[in-house]
Amino acid sequence: MPDADRNDLTIGLGYNFGRLQVDAGYMAVLFKERSTVEDGVGRNYNGFDGTYDTQADLFFLSLGVKIK
Repeated sequence: MPDADRNDLTIGLGYNFGRLQVDAGYMAVLFKERSTVEDGVGRNYNGFDGTYDTQADLFFLSLGVKIK
């Protein structure tokens, strides 16, 4: 993913079932638009020309067990 300034939004929850712990979460990474205009005419020296508008969605689920 092209790197740019970003905002990260997260939410999660967890619950105990006796010795069992379950956790779940979500993270949205919202990147600000980024352009490859480096030489004043809209071309990137590495050939990755363009304007990028990127978003990433990350999910997780975790299971834990307490051992006495």
